[in-house]
Amino acid sequence: MGGFAVKAIREIAKDNFFSTKIRIPNSRYQYFEIAAKFLYLEDCIHKEKKIIDTSKSFLDKFVENYSKEYLENDSTLKSENIIKNYEMETNNVLVSLNNIFSDKDILLKRQGDIPIYYLLIRDALNQNLLLNINRQKIVDFQDKVDNVSKLSFDKINEEDYIFYEYFTNTQQGTNNSSNIRARVQIIESFFGLDYEKSLIRFHK
Repeated sequence: MGGFAVKAIREIAKDNFFSTKIRIPNSRYQYFEIAAKFLYLEDCIHKEKKIIDTSKSFLDKFVENYSKEYLENDSTLKSENIIKNYEMETNNVLVSLNNIFSDKDILLKRQGDIPIYYLLIRDALNQNLLLNINRQKIVDFQDKVDNVSKLSFDKINEEDYIFYEYFTNTQQGTNNSSNIRARVQIIESFFGLDYEKSLIRFHK
């Protein structure tokens, strides 16, 4: 399958973030899948104001929607222009991701975590709160999640329930829209972002 989205996905996947930062092998074109998710998240932000789902069928549909010169449902909108805007936004987030994470970072060993970090940075940039986020604080957050994951539920302190909820959401359905929103809300609260201003919450 070709088209403007495919071209952008290939370009994004060449970024230093993929070759240097993440600790995921590029087997079965995983870098392309992650890059596709970044672009698709931008599509959700701009068109839907909420996350739909990041499973393969939705990514494939996204790519198909931008395979022709004009959008199928609006002949005034050029696919190339829209995708270039998404690519620009993605590259802006990648600059911050590259600055925050270490080479072959253990924090980037699970594909399901990466879109959450992307959305955290995207919202932080939008709210001018990027200074709230650094690698050590992400480590602190993940340590809290890891610690509660080892406890039986009755041993968890009430103030730590939120970290247990985050953990349970990492165990299954990580492409599900409600799962993504729940994790983003929890992690953004930890970093002092205002989820009410999030680019991916439900807006009425």
